[in-house]
Amino acid sequence: MKKEVGVLFLHGFTGGPIETRPLYNYLSARTNWVLHSPTLTGHGIPLQLSHPYANASTWIFEVNQAYDALAKQVDKVIVIGFSMGGLLALQLAAQRKVDVLILLSPAAKYGEWRYLLGDIWTKLGADLLKRPLPSQTFYHLYDYKLRNTPIRAALHFLDVLRYGKHCAKFVHTPVCFVHGKRDGIVPFSSSLYLYRRVRSKHKQLIISDRGKHHICYSADAEGWFEALLRFMKHHLL
Repeated sequence: MKKEVGVLFLHGFTGGPIETRPLYNYLSARTNWVLHSPTLTGHGIPLQLSHPYANASTWIFEVNQAYDALAKQVDKVIVIGFSMGGLLALQLAAQRKVDVLILLSPAAKYGEWRYLLGDIWTKLGADLLKRPLPSQTFYHLYDYKLRNTPIRAALHFLDVLRYGKHCAKFVHTPVCFVHGKRDGIVPFSSSLYLYRRVRSKHKQLIISDRGKHHICYSADAEGWFEALLRFMKHHLL
């Protein structure tokens, strides 16, 4: 027998399921939904983006395959996409039956660098003073990703970005955006751009004043997790 609801989590470029793990755990503890969080080719730890199949075509294929597998188990599908995963989620919602769409820091644009530079400055200060980095600083993660991301893979990421932006105008699914005002990787304007572009009659934008790019780890995450769950349940009726 099919379960009522399934949730497909899509991670970001150079990332993995850990990026949305706090939200995954939150939903797991409060629902009986089927949760699925695949890792795209070349992603996860360690990064293997030099793999010949780590490309836009493979990632789009894998996302569609993951959707098909989940849809066979459930009656309704929610898709949650983080960063590049948000653009992949848009192409799914434009072409498949997605009941609710959640876009976390969707990567339609890039580069509020002043906030990333703030993390770098914090790292330098910590090195000089021999202090541990604050918990909300992701400098080491960014440094690892930059050193392990070939140009070819970055170009395929841009292909996903362009395709997802194109698909946005064909999306009518109820959609909720969440974006941090202090995002140093994807500017807040990215969510505003997509919010205006999607054709959904029911859409909401949640702003995290203190949130950075890895929005599921923001200090205010528990509050908007609750708001997201309300949005999802309301639009599943």
